[in-house]
Amino acid sequence: MKQPQIGIIDIGSNTIRLCTYALPDRSEAAPVKTFTEKKSVGLSAYVRDGIMTERGIKAAAKAIANQMQHARLMGCQDIRLFATAALRNCRNSAEATHTLAERVGARIDILSARQEAEFGFMGIKAELDATDGMAVDIGGGSTELTYVKDGNVVRCCSISAGSLSLWNAHVAGIIPNADELAACTRAFLRALDESGFEIPRVPRLFGTGGTIRNAARVIAFRAEGTDAATFTAAQLDDLLSYATEEPGSYARAILAVEPARIHSLTPGTAILRAVFERSGARSIAVSKSGVREGYLHNLLATRTA
Repeated sequence: MKQPQIGIIDIGSNTIRLCTYALPDRSEAAPVKTFTEKKSVGLSAYVRDGIMTERGIKAAAKAIANQMQHARLMGCQDIRLFATAALRNCRNSAEATHTLAERVGARIDILSARQEAEFGFMGIKAELDATDGMAVDIGGGSTELTYVKDGNVVRCCSISAGSLSLWNAHVAGIIPNADELAACTRAFLRALDESGFEIPRVPRLFGTGGTIRNAARVIAFRAEGTDAATFTAAQLDDLLSYATEEPGSYARAILAVEPARIHSLTPGTAILRAVFERSGARSIAVSKSGVREGYLHNLLATRTA
């Protein structure tokens, strides 16, 4: 008998991604990812004066409708949608979410900042030995930081600065120059200080999300290796120097790895470098699992409770 499939659509600030999973027969077994696709919508770029515009809702609805159709073709009878910073933080959040949900014919869960951080850590913990350190998820519109000790969440915070929002606010072209990169760093640190979250000193970081995964891929591409499972603060410094000193070559490296990230990767990398510096961590372990897997884990746990 074919295993039941569930579809999860993650409405992010930068991309909208569908993942489908085969659900196990036994409660202790983990779901298996069977399909994934993403659409680079750049939803946070459609926010004007704090308002999610009609153009943004229309762009999101089109991408979601296509992904829901693909999920059904994969055999998913249950399709769940959730959204993060772009819809959560806009001033017309309730209205925009309601309108979007009506157009796609499905409920949309708006994750709170704490839920986004905790679900991201759940996904990381399922893949990595994330016992002591800090989990980092740099999204398009926010950055989630989760301090963990002995495998448990001590505290977490969502910082209202992400890779795409910093690019929109501080970069005139595509690849930021040194001054623009410094402005991105200052803006993130200002948002961090305003949040009141004090980054602890930790031995290492655990990373998830497109910015960190693709930074690892560009680092590996330069070294003519496979995707990096870990990288160091020194390697990140080298990547940022590459961006400002050889922007043409750097841009070609991103285009070879993930063209959709050519504008947002560098501001996101600046965020990660600031986190490295504040935490004193020496390296970061990169997880392929994150908030979607954490959301699914929580959903299944709720069903069986």
